[in-house]
Amino acid sequence: MLNKLDVDVPSWWTYTKVRGAYAQVGKDTDAYQLYPTMSTASNQAGGQMVATLPSTRPNAELKPERQSGYEIGLESRFFNGRFGFDFTWYNQTTKDQIISLPTSITTGYSAKYINAGKINNKGIELIVDVIPVETRDWNWKLSFNYTKNWSKVLELADGIDTYVLANPMGQKIQVVAKVGEPFGEIYTNDIKVDANGNKLVGDNGKYVTDGTLRSQGNMNPDWTGSLSSTLSWKGLDLSFLIDARIGGKMYLQSMMRLESNGQTLSTLPGREEYYTTGKGLVCDGLNVNTGQPNTVELDPTSYYGQFYGNIGHYVYSTTNVRMREISLGYNFPKKWFNKSLINGIKLSAVGNNLFFFYNALPGYDPECTYSTSAAQGVETCALPSTRRFGFNLNITF
Repeated sequence: MLNKLDVDVPSWWTYTKVRGAYAQVGKDTDAYQLYPTMSTASNQAGGQMVATLPSTRPNAELKPERQSGYEIGLESRFFNGRFGFDFTWYNQTTKDQIISLPTSITTGYSAKYINAGKINNKGIELIVDVIPVETRDWNWKLSFNYTKNWSKVLELADGIDTYVLANPMGQKIQVVAKVGEPFGEIYTNDIKVDANGNKLVGDNGKYVTDGTLRSQGNMNPDWTGSLSSTLSWKGLDLSFLIDARIGGKMYLQSMMRLESNGQTLSTLPGREEYYTTGKGLVCDGLNVNTGQPNTVELDPTSYYGQFYGNIGHYVYSTTNVRMREISLGYNFPKKWFNKSLINGIKLSAVGNNLFFFYNALPGYDPECTYSTSAAQGVETCALPSTRRFGFNLNITF
């Protein structure tokens, strides 16, 4: 457009595009949530069949969830497309979310469906790509992606400022949506501390647990990013993708169970010394009654076993950087298909989820979680993640 207006544009400036968009979408509820329906069960006492109502009360006045949002973007390319970026800023608000709210059992139901909640998400996305090498036989493309999201719970139902997304097995942990806070805050109990942050120890030599649930962080990452590279030489392509998830927290229930049973490497310190010399382990902190440094020695079983049920002790950062994918492919010469319907064939060997460059979560993959719902940040006996290897055959016509 600038060229048509006779504006002098540098030769290295390929193009720039500004965009904007606004959209509103709806999301319906699942089946059988508007009116009561009965389910049947056979093989009861005496061979009788029974019919039961659902435990959650339906609501015929439910409205669809609504998400409204707008975004503004700027895309530019330079040096005949060899360098460019794409920047996006977005702002989305979701309201009338359909949730199951606990209710008095005297109503005949343990919960009810309602429309509630208003959550705002805003953030930025940046993609930068560059072609540092481009010759007849060689081509090298690099791309970097960065995404950061800020969420905030604006409102819930009348009279409610906290909605529990997850409370696994009734433990002292809650993943919540709380008015005024980011979505997905993790609240747990923890070791009690004084005003100066010193850990408090009882007369028995064990840490004192603070029963009040306090925020340990958020289940969502501070930001995510990736780096991809594709190097081509004649018909060969070698590419890789590195993923980064920076920040975020997760509760490892498996680690709590394993450590309290002495089944992890972290429980080795102090064992040999105690069973050979009788010298025990000492909790680092101040006596809750005297304010003096703790000197009471504990045997390894008592020391490591005291953390069972202390959820905050097992909340870890989920920061990780991994090799997401490596691919080696070969494009068969196009002249082989000049007299056929096939335009090209590419055969590739691919490996996915290969290894971590860095993982702050001890012994576990941060992508392992006990739920696929909105409630993340909790691990419960998760199966190990897997590496995957395979071959791809792409045929174009």
